[in-house]
Amino acid sequence: SCFDLFCQQKSHSVSQRIAQALHKLHFNHIETDRHHSNQDEIRLLEEYLTLAANQLPTKAPVIQNILHNCKTLADELCTATQPTLIHRDFYHDQILVADSEVYLLDLDLLCYGSPALDVGNFVAHIEEQCLREFGQVNYAQQQTSKFVEHYLELSGLNLNRDIEIYTLLSWARHIYISQRIAQRNDWTEQIIELCEQRITRLRYRYL
Repeated sequence: SCFDLFCQQKSHSVSQRIAQALHKLHFNHIETDRHHSNQDEIRLLEEYLTLAANQLPTKAPVIQNILHNCKTLADELCTATQPTLIHRDFYHDQILVADSEVYLLDLDLLCYGSPALDVGNFVAHIEEQCLREFGQVNYAQQQTSKFVEHYLELSGLNLNRDIEIYTLLSWARHIYISQRIAQRNDWTEQIIELCEQRITRLRYRYL
């Protein structure tokens, strides 16, 4: 699996290879009748954060405020004129790295949507596991930056803002995930705080 290789390899070759694999998937000519819109993403986030707020009544106002801000920022997402094939659950556990090849797993959610969703989701999951394993969200920041940079170079798309917003949406979903998985309960409060910090930065830049 790619997590340790991705975080520890300073040459950035693994991050670039993963970016290449994702780009290859996005611009593949597989056909599907499934679509996933920005509104679909927010609808799912609303469902998850409502559950989290019910489980954490003392944090409910903060979680609802995070949801409100996520909705506002999601309204700023670009609507792609040309739909792109996306994985929709793209993160490090779905990737195997061999000597010369990269394998992508679990394509059951394959659909058309924003490529920024896959990129942002991958970044958020790497950061979240770095928080749990190393105590540092930015432990692999050089590698995630290189991953994003190389993907944008390959695609020629201007998605920096959308990637940042989708990274936030994925982080917000981790509020629910951290409550659903008992072993992650200890990180819920930190995840909430990190979401609030990201919202502040994004609102300053884009709203």
